[in-house]
Amino acid sequence: AMSEAGYHAALRELAHFRRQFWSVFGPDDVLLMPAAPDVAPADGTTGDPSFVIPMTALGGPIATTRAGLDGGMPVGALLCAAPGADARLAGFLFSDLATQLDL
Repeated sequence: AMSEAGYHAALRELAHFRRQFWSVFGPDDVLLMPAAPDVAPADGTTGDPSFVIPMTALGGPIATTRAGLDGGMPVGALLCAAPGADARLAGFLFSDLATQLDL
């Protein structure tokens, strides 16, 4: 178990890491990365969340979109933006460019 003091110290460290991570991104930047380390599993589950968990901890908006097929199975991609950029990310997803990219 974690002490209350340890918990608050971890939250402060996470807040510092968030600021440090997002400080290198410009106001219009979007990060594109794989949604998972492999294609979707054939058993109907959602697959390995190991790529989305760190991005969730970083606090920005995240959208998962299709990125193609591999062996007939879907491959996903994450589009991530800095905290507070929800409208900007949504605007991109509904943009002409996103439509042309078939996102």
